[in-house]
Amino acid sequence: MRVSQVSIGHSQAGRLGKIRHTRKNDLQEKASQNVDLASYLKNWAFLVAIYIYFVGWIYLYFYYRQFGIPLVSLDVPFYYFFVYSYAVIGAANTWLGYTFIVLFVVVFVLLQRPWANEQHATLNIMQKAILIVSSIALFYVSFALARDQAQANAMDARDNKGTNSICFTLKKEAEDKYPPDFLGANAECLLMLLTETRERYYVLHQPPSREGVMPYGYAHEVPKDTVILATIRLKDAPITERTEQ
Repeated sequence: MRVSQVSIGHSQAGRLGKIRHTRKNDLQEKASQNVDLASYLKNWAFLVAIYIYFVGWIYLYFYYRQFGIPLVSLDVPFYYFFVYSYAVIGAANTWLGYTFIVLFVVVFVLLQRPWANEQHATLNIMQKAILIVSSIALFYVSFALARDQAQANAMDARDNKGTNSICFTLKKEAEDKYPPDFLGANAECLLMLLTETRERYYVLHQPPSREGVMPYGYAHEVPKDTVILATIRLKDAPITERTEQ
């Protein structure tokens, strides 16, 4: 009887040990999956942030370059570059936009593949080569896409598409500092607001296009300490009737 009781006790202890070992392995497997998911999301977010920041910076640089405004003089917060990248990505319906999407997917997929595989050394080298070439090509395509979109949007601004007019009430002692064409456009509220900083406004005086030709435009820097009042004139917009629910 004692021998059988001891053997039963040992078998029960063995079963309990196996159950604990199985549960331990399950917990370790779940923890490993959580770590893999966190690593996956981290790599994804880091890759997206790099290219979105680059696209936004290039876009703003070339947009304000069309008006002779250095980007460094605007003191743009770094997170604005992420926001302005939407102006590029949201309008990426050209072959450059589709190429950008394809290259981005290729780079991301290759970054997720394991490299330490001794049985396929040649394949690993090919994957690394494709990753390097695709990454470089993606930067080039991002650059071209952001530059082209910035130039197109700058031309739309010169053609008075989607840009609000602004006029200033200037201090008496400051009026003599501005050229006559600026004062005339300001009196008729024909200046278009490009951007502003803490210390100045940047405005555009663009005569209307004629016969498919855009004439010379003039970008002006207006210090805020010379302005008493700035008035923005909103464009006409159709009134849509709301239906009561």
